[in-house]
Amino acid sequence: MKFIKASISSMISAGIDLGIYTLIAGDSSIYYIILIATIVARIISSLINFIINKKWAFKSNGKTTKELIYFYILFIAKLLASSLLVWSLSNTNINHTILKALVDIFLFFISYYIQSKYIFKNKNNDID
Repeated sequence: MKFIKASISSMISAGIDLGIYTLIAGDSSIYYIILIATIVARIISSLINFIINKKWAFKSNGKTTKELIYFYILFIAKLLASSLLVWSLSNTNINHTILKALVDIFLFFISYYIQSKYIFKNKNNDID
């Protein structure tokens, strides 16, 4: 059930992320525009994602400050991976918004594992 809830949380956050990213970057192939758009979109969507994951998806009773620090370490890694992968693939004929969505879906599976195993770990919080 956690996987489904985390997926719903991720979809909500992804919708916010993609909307903000598209408004800022459009179809630009310029790296710094892609990076700025990714950063702004991720800051807003990640705060929403953290709250939903902590309270609803993982029902974590851990220390919020500690979880938030670890969440944002993962956030920075995902941000860099997303922007670098989108940039490195931006010369393809794939629409950049679709490209970013595909990259972020790939990163979701890695992120879910890390969040479930290391960030929002409760005694009864096994991966499902």
